[in-house]
Amino acid sequence: MEQKPNRFAEIDVLRGTSIILMIMIHTNAYFLSQKIAYITLELSQFVVVFFIFCSAYLFFLKPFVLTGESFISYVKKRVVRLVIPYYVFLVFYLVFSFIANSKKVTLPYVLNNIFLIGGIDFNWLVLLFIELSLLFPLISHFESKRPFIFSIYTILSFISSLVLLRYTPLPYYRFVMWLPWSLIPIFTLYFVRNVSAKWFLTTTLVISSVLFAAAQLFLQATKHSLQMYDNKYPPNIYHLSYGIAFLVIFYLAAKKGLFSFAPIQKTIHFFSVNSYPIFFIHVLVIFVLTVFMKFHFTWISFFFVVTGITVVIQMILNKMFLLFSPKKI
Repeated sequence: MEQKPNRFAEIDVLRGTSIILMIMIHTNAYFLSQKIAYITLELSQFVVVFFIFCSAYLFFLKPFVLTGESFISYVKKRVVRLVIPYYVFLVFYLVFSFIANSKKVTLPYVLNNIFLIGGIDFNWLVLLFIELSLLFPLISHFESKRPFIFSIYTILSFISSLVLLRYTPLPYYRFVMWLPWSLIPIFTLYFVRNVSAKWFLTTTLVISSVLFAAAQLFLQATKHSLQMYDNKYPPNIYHLSYGIAFLVIFYLAAKKGLFSFAPIQKTIHFFSVNSYPIFFIHVLVIFVLTVFMKFHFTWISFFFVVTGITVVIQMILNKMFLLFSPKKI
């Protein structure tokens, strides 16, 4: 039991830093004309890869026996955990949107948000994790019981990430993004199996860096944008290899104890364990600050104000949850 916190220390670092950087990405998006804000936004575009990796890592650590009952039970629990916070957020977002501009909140707009097929830009991530909830058990099962099918699926996922070097972004990305994004849980499965081997992390870093460099050369040759935003919806190998390379770097840094200084560790842990509600809270905070309050921020001050308000709200919610949750006897 004493080893349990250390066992997931690296996951804490990856997930905690990811949500912090995601807040920065969304706040910096309002200051793209400022070079440093734009560069830091671009450099931080590995965060979704980190989120998927953390979720897949925790799933693949435990053996999963695929049956109809176990599959339905797992997917049901995951979907409920994903959609309830989202729908709570959506109620607040739609109310604020209606107050700001009632003409925007039309029936099609509301339905698109409810069914995650459009509306708010941010809700694609909720849909992606629902899609991945269906795939995690299947990937685990095929890898252990149906290696041929697993190999075919891996190849198809990889090929899709190559093809998308020419066609990303796509207007209908929500319906096909699960295929290239599948490379991350597939990689995570190999990570869980081989991370203790001395060669694995170094080899992964070299391969992902080479793939990233090759993809970059291809994009330049075809005059395609090198911006991560233009290679993410759905993701191609340029975006995915970039994320995996940084994942290895951050994982190694965490293993070396670079995030072990107590105040940093506690901060990262707070953001890690509250990452999902913080994702929704910071979106609402940004909306309120940009629509209802006309303050003049710099990109740095905007990030810290949004983060600070988000943390305060999350701490209040945590206190309320403890206050009203059933007491154990």
